[in-house]
Amino acid sequence: MERRKAFVTVIIGAAAFLLLMTGLLYTASSRKKQNIALANKVSYAASKLASKDDLMIYWIGTFPAELTEMSNVVTVIAPGEITEENMPVKSSTFKTTEYDEFGNVIKEIVPRDYKDNMLIVIYDVEMMSESEKDVILNCIAQNNVPVLAIGRNSITLIRQTLMYTDGTFEQNDSFYYKLGEGYRDHVLDNSAISAGGNDFALDLMNYIYSLFYEYDLEAETSQMAFGIINVVIHTEYGNR
Repeated sequence: MERRKAFVTVIIGAAAFLLLMTGLLYTASSRKKQNIALANKVSYAASKLASKDDLMIYWIGTFPAELTEMSNVVTVIAPGEITEENMPVKSSTFKTTEYDEFGNVIKEIVPRDYKDNMLIVIYDVEMMSESEKDVILNCIAQNNVPVLAIGRNSITLIRQTLMYTDGTFEQNDSFYYKLGEGYRDHVLDNSAISAGGNDFALDLMNYIYSLFYEYDLEAETSQMAFGIINVVIHTEYGNR
C-alpha cells in the first residue's frame, strides 16, 4: 500500500514538473517572439525616419544605441559643445561680407541650408552654460525649431531657458515646446522612458514621426511586425 502511494506521489510530482516546464518553455517562447516583434518594429521605424531627406534631429546628450539606424538624420552634440556653428540658429538669407579699411575680410556670413523639419532633443542633460542656453533659445525663438526634453534635469534646463518655472517633474517625464503652440508635458510614455532600450526607442520614434508626418507609423510598424512574427512561427513549426 505504501509503495503504491509513493508511486502515485512520484507520478503526480513528475506530471507537475512537466506542466511547470511546459509553462516555462511557453513563456520563454512567447517572450522571445515579443522581443523579436519589438526589435523589428524599432528597426522599421528607424528606417522610415532615416529615409526622410527633409528631417534633421539635433540630439544633445548620449545617443542611445537602439536609434543607430536613424543616425543619418541625427546630429549628436555633447553637452558643453553647443555652439551657433553646430545648432540650427537663425541664419541670414543672403551672403554678407565685412572688410576693414585695407580691404581685408573681417567677417563673413554665409546662408545656411536647413532641413524643412527640425527638432532639438535634449536627453538626460544635467548642466548647460548660459551661452549654450542662449544658442538653444535662438533656435527656438528666432528659427522656430521645436524642442523635446527628456528627463527631469533636461526639462528643468529648457524651462529655465524659456523663462518658465521649474515645475514638478520626475526622471521619466518629457516636455515639448514649439513657438506659437506652447508646451506639452508627458508627450512620451513614462513607462517606456523608464524601461529604456527598444521600448523607449519605439515610443520616441513614433512621437517624432507624428510631429512632422501624417500617417500612423505605430500602426504600420505593428502590422509589419505581425507579419514577421507569423513568418517566424511558421518557420519554427515547419522545421519540426
